[in-house]
Amino acid sequence: MAGIPPFIGFFGKFYIFIAAIESQLYILAVLGVLASVISAFYYLRLIKGMYFDEPTDGENFEFTISTQSKVILVIIMIVISFFILYPSLLTNVVSGISL
Repeated sequence: MAGIPPFIGFFGKFYIFIAAIESQLYILAVLGVLASVISAFYYLRLIKGMYFDEPTDGENFEFTISTQSKVILVIIMIVISFFILYPSLLTNVVSGISL
């Protein structure tokens, strides 16, 4: 999603909140705005740490992944890749379930 401008997400949420208010779902709209404010706080804190804080020396960021975790990751990558290459299979299964 690197190619999508950030204001697209803002307008998407804005129109959802407008639709909720027009449908008189005020509590849902307020909860949505509060969730957006809380998530913005965490996103901005992460961006601040990445770009504005000084790096600390001496920290070791090396980690090891167990063999079981590697096998699970490979299986999940294969499943996701399969559904990216053949999305109609997934949509057919889901539409069959919903009927």
